[in-house]
Amino acid sequence: MATRKSRSLLIVGLIALVGLALFLVLTAPSTWRLLNGPRDLPDAGVPDLVNGRTQFIAGDCATCHASVGKGDETLLGGGRSLDTAFGEFHMPNISSHPMDGIGGYTVEQFIMAMREGVIPGKGNAYPAFPYTSYQRMTANDLRDLFAYIQSLPPVAGKVPDHDLKFPFSMRRGVGLWRLAFLDGKPLPEDLTQTAQWNRGRYLVEGSAHCVECHSPRNAMGAVPFAKRFSGGPNPEGTGHIPNISQDETGIGYWSVNDIARYLEEGVNPIGIKAGGDMKEVVVNTARLSESDRLAMAVYLKSLPGVEAPNAGAPRPNRTEEVVMLAAGQAHAGPSRLASLAASPDMLGKQDVLYVVSPTPFTLEANGTGEDGKLLGARGWRCSSAKQGGCRCVWMAGSRTVRKARCTRSRGSGSCRPCCHPRPSPR
Repeated sequence: MATRKSRSLLIVGLIALVGLALFLVLTAPSTWRLLNGPRDLPDAGVPDLVNGRTQFIAGDCATCHASVGKGDETLLGGGRSLDTAFGEFHMPNISSHPMDGIGGYTVEQFIMAMREGVIPGKGNAYPAFPYTSYQRMTANDLRDLFAYIQSLPPVAGKVPDHDLKFPFSMRRGVGLWRLAFLDGKPLPEDLTQTAQWNRGRYLVEGSAHCVECHSPRNAMGAVPFAKRFSGGPNPEGTGHIPNISQDETGIGYWSVNDIARYLEEGVNPIGIKAGGDMKEVVVNTARLSESDRLAMAVYLKSLPGVEAPNAGAPRPNRTEEVVMLAAGQAHAGPSRLASLAASPDMLGKQDVLYVVSPTPFTLEANGTGEDGKLLGARGWRCSSAKQGGCRCVWMAGSRTVRKARCTRSRGSGSCRPCCHPRPSPR
C-alpha cells in the first residue's frame, strides 16, 4: 500500500514538473520569436528625425507618456495611470534618460519592444502597450522614431510598477497571450488599392493604432476580429468610445472629407467637438500633413460597417414598419444635438415630426464619388388610427410621399415620436 501511494505521488510530482517546465518554456519572452522568425531590419541609412517626429505624432506617444503636470510633450517621464478591470497600469518613462527611461536601449531592443512586446530587463509587456498595432510598422520607421525620442530631453525618475489583480499580476503569463494574439505580420502593400489607401492603412493600423481604442475587448483583453473599429466601453470605465466603422451606428454618413476635417479640426459633420482623449489625439493628427490625414480618411471610409450602437442608443430599425420607442426609452441618454432635438414634451404635442436625414451629394453632375452630405430634416405626420396603432405619413413639403403603420407602445394613449423611420428610396 505504501509503495502504491509513493508511486502515485511520484507520478503527480512528475506531471507537475512537466507542466511547470512547459509553462516556463511557452511563457519565455524568447519563445515567440523562435516560433515566428525574424522580421525586416533597419537599413544602414542615417535616421530621419523628421519622419521620426511624424511617427511620434501619429502614435500619440505624448498623450500617454508625457510627464504628468508639465505641459510639455517633449518631457516623456510618464506617470499617467490607466485604471482598468485588470488593475491599474502606470505609463512608463520613455525619455532618453539612460537609467530611468529608454536611453540605454539599442535600436534592436526598441524594435523588439515595439513589435514583439518584450521589454529589456522586464520581459513580456502587457498589451495595454499597443504593440499588437506597432508590430505593423517597418524597421526603418521604428529606427527613426527611436532616434527622435533619443533627441528629446532626458527625464529622471522611475514610474511605479503596475498594480494589477491576480493572475494578471504574473507578467510571465503574458507570454501565453503573445503566442495567442500577436501574429507578428507586417502590412504588405495591397496592389489592388491606391498608394493613398495603402498609406492610410499603414497609419491607421500601425502608428496611430486606432483599433486599440475604438474596439471592444474579449475576456482575455484581445480585440475580436469581427468587431474591429466598432467602439466599446472606455477601459477606464468613464463612458463609451464610439464606433468608427462604416455603419449607420458608426460614421457611415461621414464623407472622406468629413473624416479628414475631423482629424484636423476635431469637429464632426454636425458640429460636435471632440472630447476626452480624442481631443488630445486631434491635437496630434492636426499636425500631420494634409495628405496623411486624407489618406487615413480614405482608409477609414473603406472599412466594413459593424452594427454597434453607442451606449444608451437603440438599435437601428431596418424594417418597413416604423417602431415606437418604449416609454422608458423615449429618449435614450442625454442628447448632444441640443440645437436639433426638441424636448419630449414638445414632441408629444406636434402633429408633424422632423427626422434628421443625411443625403450624399457630388460636386460634379456625373460624379460617381461622394464629396459630402447634406444634413436635412424630413417630416412625419402622426395621427390616431384604428386597432390601437398610429398612422405615419412621410411628407415632402405638404405632399404625402408614403404612408406607414406605426406600432404604439402598450399603455400609450397617443402616438408618440417614431423611432428610426426608414423612408422608401426616392
